[in-house]
Amino acid sequence: LLLSPLVTATTSTDPVATSWPLEFSINFETNITTDMNTLITPSPVSGVSYYNWNLRAQRIEHGAGAYECTNFYNTDQPCTLFFLAEGLYRVLASPLPEGQEECCLDMPGIGPSPPDWVSKTRPSYNGDIIDMYSTLLASKWTFDTMPNTTNPHMYEEVSADEPSNPSLAGRPLYFSFPAVEGRQDFHYDPFSMLEEPQPASLFALPEGCEGLLCSSSTKSMRLQ
Repeated sequence: LLLSPLVTATTSTDPVATSWPLEFSINFETNITTDMNTLITPSPVSGVSYYNWNLRAQRIEHGAGAYECTNFYNTDQPCTLFFLAEGLYRVLASPLPEGQEECCLDMPGIGPSPPDWVSKTRPSYNGDIIDMYSTLLASKWTFDTMPNTTNPHMYEEVSADEPSNPSLAGRPLYFSFPAVEGRQDFHYDPFSMLEEPQPASLFALPEGCEGLLCSSSTKSMRLQ
């Protein structure tokens, strides 16, 4: 999920984020602006994330119109990202944009984040808040010593003190990218999270794709 190292300061007494399960799936929505001062009406695009740390694999399916697909791959069709040991593969749905392969290795070396990636990157703990989108009580952390400190990455999970749904405590709720008014962010649906084995077939690439480098990489755009 992360495309650059996140290293920040915290104190030893601050709560740490819950590690992800070794295997799970969860639904999310994206394309939702976080700028409440605009007249933009949220147009959520649904997606699904599948995670299997035992296989060192994550699959993220983005629906048609998602910023991830339109901005980085110039397609208004769905796109799927595979974070594997070799790196980040992307698979595009037909009809393909001119000059684009259906499947290729976009960013070698960018694999899945480990289950404890949030705590390992030592973000600043911001306490409990009401998440604006889900309205659930959330524990919030901010990665606030990265280069873009005016609009930093943030992570939220359902708080242990969430009054209405205590069984959701610790589940992912929100992850932000510091750009595009939140349209690339992940608003996770903790009710949909399934902690169960994720079969290897979910992370199998289309035939002929393994090791095939993309004709053009999105790395420079992603790391700006």
